[in-house]
Amino acid sequence: MTPFGSRLGVSDGVEARSNCVSTCLRLEFSYVDPESGEIRVGKTSPDTQGFECAGVTYQCVEYARRWWIRNLGLTFGDVPTAADIFGLEEGLKLPGRTPVPLGRSLNGAAKRAPRRGDLVIYAPDPGDAEWRFGHVAVVVEVDLDQGWVALAEENYDNRPWRDPDVYARRVHLFAVGGRFTLVDVQPGATRNPEGGRIAGWVYPLTMR
Repeated sequence: MTPFGSRLGVSDGVEARSNCVSTCLRLEFSYVDPESGEIRVGKTSPDTQGFECAGVTYQCVEYARRWWIRNLGLTFGDVPTAADIFGLEEGLKLPGRTPVPLGRSLNGAAKRAPRRGDLVIYAPDPGDAEWRFGHVAVVVEVDLDQGWVALAEENYDNRPWRDPDVYARRVHLFAVGGRFTLVDVQPGATRNPEGGRIAGWVYPLTMR
């Protein structure tokens, strides 16, 4: 556990900070200027025309939006939980919020491997307070030969990133019969008592 707001790492210019524990919720929001990259935090938008709301500060959805805004020039609409991102059919190109179709790959059945910029979506578990809303992380590196995907994120375990200048952690990737599976276990490990079940990954269709 790390103190609320402490720096965990940065990936592609997008800083991640600690939420202390995954069940903590502080109702302040991050707002991003897509043109300058400026970030402001508050209860209301500083400029409804110029700033995009990324979400509740230091939550996983907020980080995913900020990463997409900065690196892809995209955002996505409101979702009740991180798990609901898996059902989105379109993102929004900035500026202008032009609709962009999204694709999704079902974990274990996917013929398309995860790629940089994809959003890895964890399934919700209503019986587990840590996982009742699922989780989302951004793919920042993929190594098909070694069988891993590197993720950037907030509010997974709120520990300093394994590589604080690149990624938070790596998870195991393998393929059977040309279909890809991600498992929430570090490469080389066989179990993760704190891990969750990955539903799949989401990505823009017209920008790849």
